[in-house]
Amino acid sequence: MSNRKKFDANDPFDAIAQMTKTAIATAFGEVMAKAPAISSDPEIQYEALAIGLLVGACGCAIAMTAPGGHGELRAALLAHLPDAFDQARDIVDLPPLGRPS
Repeated sequence: MSNRKKFDANDPFDAIAQMTKTAIATAFGEVMAKAPAISSDPEIQYEALAIGLLVGACGCAIAMTAPGGHGELRAALLAHLPDAFDQARDIVDLPPLGRPS
């Protein structure tokens, strides 16, 4: 469905990326299960979960980067976001949306 290379568990990049994706998905699933007990409003749940996920991911990236590199980090995250979104869609057998115009 995409031009991504096939997952290789022996490739250190693939192994670390897979471990990270799995940990985030597991933690996110646990939070999603608890969200309805805090608010029954689906709009509040969606927005809070999405913002929490994005801020958490950015915070983790910031923790690995010296403050002087935060501008470059933000630019890199923004540049990689369309491909990351398409990779996530590919995982659930959806076609890529491609780069925004």
